[in-house]
Amino acid sequence: MFINSIRMQVNALVKRKNVAAVYFAMLILVLINYLGNVLKYRGSDLMTMVHPMKLVLLSDYSALGFYFMQYFPFVVIIPAAFSFISDKNSKEITYIRSRVGARNYYYGKLIAVFIVTFFVFTIPLLIDVAINCIAFPMNATGDPSNLRSYDFTYIEGVWKYLFSDLYVFNSYLYTIVMTLLFGGISGFLATFCLAMTMFSFMKYKIIAFLPVYALLYVLQIAVKSVGHIRFTSNYFEYLRFYSAYPKSEAAYIFTAIILLLTSVFLVEFNSRKDTLE
Repeated sequence: MFINSIRMQVNALVKRKNVAAVYFAMLILVLINYLGNVLKYRGSDLMTMVHPMKLVLLSDYSALGFYFMQYFPFVVIIPAAFSFISDKNSKEITYIRSRVGARNYYYGKLIAVFIVTFFVFTIPLLIDVAINCIAFPMNATGDPSNLRSYDFTYIEGVWKYLFSDLYVFNSYLYTIVMTLLFGGISGFLATFCLAMTMFSFMKYKIIAFLPVYALLYVLQIAVKSVGHIRFTSNYFEYLRFYSAYPKSEAAYIFTAIILLLTSVFLVEFNSRKDTLE
């Protein structure tokens, strides 16, 4: 029953226009960013050519990526996080619960939202990695900052990358892993929003735009209020690649785990409440 619930809800989600709209919007952003890099660096000498992975959309050096991240707290919930409200409004929730049970419906919804959101954001960004590898020389080592790899400032910046050891080991593997992590965080944020929409006061989709935005900025303000903490709390610096701002890997992992556990707790609370009613 549980697997059927997940399968049924994934199939229902991928047919929605929201999913297709965000997926193709991501592909368009990737394409625009790619074409901009091609026009900028065509004819460049290998010695001056920028490393291909520092040209991807989520690179800290991408202007288009910067603007995308401005709207990310709102965009991340569009593909699937509204689905519980949609199910309630269309009465589809009654049909699905009658087939798989209330508890299976809620947890199936949680996993389905994560899966769909993960792939909507991850696939275009992996395509971005692939086309940059094809279009630009993979042995290029230049940096958009114009710093040489042996410069102390550059080396110091590299060690401030999130999971910098992996970057030093293999920059291409690092970009792929960071892309997958971005997809995972996107999925966690979407499931958090989904869990919030299960409360009765979240009747309208417009209100569902608030939880993720509020969460990210409350975290930022909370960390800033603690004076002795020396790492950034801006989600930009954690979700974009190659940021040289000081970051905490432990805080990144801890926040992701808390986000997941909070979503599960809220879903459990609402599923039990629904069963009792």
